[in-house]
Amino acid sequence: MTIRKIDVNLDKRVETGPTQIGDDWPGVFIRGDNAAYYAMNLQNLLNGNEDVFTRVVLNGLLSDLKGCIVR
Repeated sequence: MTIRKIDVNLDKRVETGPTQIGDDWPGVFIRGDNAAYYAMNLQNLLNGNEDVFTRVVLNGLLSDLKGCIVR
């Protein structure tokens, strides 16, 4: 998969969560450390290793994704 690089001058780092660039549709920015953590928990779920901790982490991901719904 190709990584899209967008050069932007920001005075602070972008955190994981719903993000909108200009007047484009909002999307979700996921920092690399968070992406690795979400991937690990999604893999656990797909392997049938669901536990309370996995559910809490993935509920956070779901919340971020739902945060992009434009009403």
